[in-house]
Amino acid sequence: MIVYTSLKKRIIRKLSESDLLTEKSELIDLTMSEQLKAIEEVVKSIENTTVLVMENAESAVSLRKGSLELVKIEGSLSSEFSLKEEMKDSYSL
Repeated sequence: MIVYTSLKKRIIRKLSESDLLTEKSELIDLTMSEQLKAIEEVVKSIENTTVLVMENAESAVSLRKGSLELVKIEGSLSSEFSLKEEMKDSYSL
């Protein structure tokens, strides 16, 4: 009977260790899965931020081109108005 009880205790202990290892393994798997999801979310966030930064840069370039075009138009109009003022002044003499 003593041998049986000792064997039974060892089997129970082994089962407990096995259960514990299984639980730890499942916990590790769960943790790794959560970390992978978190990393994927960080990657998505970085990708979205990169897209937004690129769009902003493109918009800034577009605004710069537009402002340069406005400066050209302003110069052209200024010259045209100056010429018209000169012609107006020369007719009034």
